[in-house]
Amino acid sequence: MCTVTLNSSLYLQGFLPPVPAPKEMKDYTKMDRLLAGAIKRMRQRLLSMAWEKWQCEYAQAKSAEATRFKLSGAIRRMMMRKLSMAWEKWQFWYFEIIAQKRLLESAMRKFMRYTHPHSFYKLK
Repeated sequence: MCTVTLNSSLYLQGFLPPVPAPKEMKDYTKMDRLLAGAIKRMRQRLLSMAWEKWQCEYAQAKSAEATRFKLSGAIRRMMMRKLSMAWEKWQFWYFEIIAQKRLLESAMRKFMRYTHPHSFYKLK
């Protein structure tokens, strides 16, 4: 349907020969097919150009996203570095307190073990 309209407009513009006689219909069909192929290639060329443009823009956006991700990762690492330093400081403090508590409990056990029986005998 579109081919007839296209061929008619091309005929009126002088790009196509006049409508062929029935014996030349085979050549006309071949020419029509070639013309349709050329138009299809032109349309696909524009589609291809649009596709390549989209791919380029997508790659640029992806690159910008990757850069943004790397920068956020660097900031995250800096933030985690401070957090890690704080965690290690807290662990050191906690284990030091636990060690002091164990030493104190050990000293109290020794004190109670040696002083408790002696104080019992002194009361009698």
